[in-house]
Amino acid sequence: MSWLSNVGKLMLTVAGLVALLDLAGPNGVAGWAGRAEKRHKETDERWAGLKAARRDEARVRRTATWAACEPPETSTDRASRPDQEGLDGLMVEDFLAFRREAWAAIRADDRYDSASLRSPQYVFPFFEDRAYTFLISRLPEPRGAALALAYRAFEDRKRRWQGMRLTLLGAVPPGTAALGWWFHVGGLPWVASIFVAFLAVGVVSLGSVAALLTPRFVMALLRAAATVRLGLARAAVRAMGDGRDARPLRVIALGVFVVGSLLDLVGGW
Repeated sequence: MSWLSNVGKLMLTVAGLVALLDLAGPNGVAGWAGRAEKRHKETDERWAGLKAARRDEARVRRTATWAACEPPETSTDRASRPDQEGLDGLMVEDFLAFRREAWAAIRADDRYDSASLRSPQYVFPFFEDRAYTFLISRLPEPRGAALALAYRAFEDRKRRWQGMRLTLLGAVPPGTAALGWWFHVGGLPWVASIFVAFLAVGVVSLGSVAALLTPRFVMALLRAAATVRLGLARAAVRAMGDGRDARPLRVIALGVFVVGSLLDLVGGW
């Protein structure tokens, strides 16, 4: 009957957690609920902004590709035209001016030599940054604000990349060693254990990098956390009751305490 005793002890612990509301007090619980509500609203607004910017983010990439692949001096009358769909206020001349300015800026940048300038894939990030700035200032609202939000998330992703890569690379050796030992204990030979563990850790690391560098995935996690936090805060406010003395929760906690004590007593016989 030891399991019954353990259930009783767990219920006693849960009943004792009511003291946390006493420590916070009614004003503390109300303040926590207000902050949770504000955080939830902010994450919902950012989520909606990122969703609204998806079409224009794709336009940024198309514009950057168009500009990076066709330097101004090599452009001809048969060259591809920029993407103007849904941009009534922008003329072809605006895109051509953007391309000229971007190429002048990258040629003046010491990080790029003549060989790298011939590789559209290598110079694409530079043109992508420029395309974001170009379209944010010219898109009508609220599209411009949504794309600006997406651009900030894009910049945050680039700043996180170096630290995340070093962290995950540092986690590969101990992760491989621990998982390899576990496989070996399960009956696999050492060589097979290390090989399988290395593949598994590598796949998980690459998948983690891809997920954590995706702004919408990160925002989805933050939104889920904000929703859980808001639900707990609202539950705490309801538990405080109309008199803000936590009487409803105290009654429930008393019942849990009594039942838990009985289970612990019976399980100990």
